Amino acid sequence: MPYTQTPKLPESHTKFANDGEPKLHLLTKGTPNGLKVHALLEELREAYPENSKLAYDFVDIQFDKKEQKSPDFLEVNPNGRIPALIDDNVKDPATGKGHNVFESASILIWLVEKYDTDNKFWFKDEILRSKAFSWIFFGHGGESRSCVSSTFLCSGIQGADNQVSDPCKVKPTTSCK
Repeated sequence: MPYTQTPKLPESHTKFANDGEPKLHLLTKGTPNGLKVHALLEELREAYPENSKLAYDFVDIQFDKKEQKSPDFLEVNPNGRIPALIDDNVKDPATGKGHNVFESASILIWLVEKYDTDNKFWFKDEILRSKAFSWIFFGHGGESRSCVSSTFLCSGIQGADNQVSDPCKVKPTTSCK
């Protein structure tokens, strides 16, 4: 990844004995959208410590250097916004490179559908999954972005089964830290 900074490993990297070379590469910044993806990656690593495919690194994109608008970044995310994820566990047949995923909601969905094999953070039931998608896209496009999108990842959130008038009052269950 040709950025001005070398990819960094999260603090949790040394916690998991089977971590090899990271295959997930998060291009991000410490903003609400960037932190959502980082938080889910950490939760997935805790839930599935034996899965070495969840080892990841991250690049702290430098806005002051306009790295998010560089040709290298735009190859991953044509919108030029963070976060973006390169999943080298999956090769894009068109390019032979890792699969690029961008937009925080899309990345979150990719990660749970690909790596949450026991549905600890996602829904197996199609009705619950549909309700979760409704909240995700409401939060992603609406005024409550940071409230809703950061709380959808728990398999027992209020709102999946109950109407919630204020999305910022949605409380995750204890399974979500």
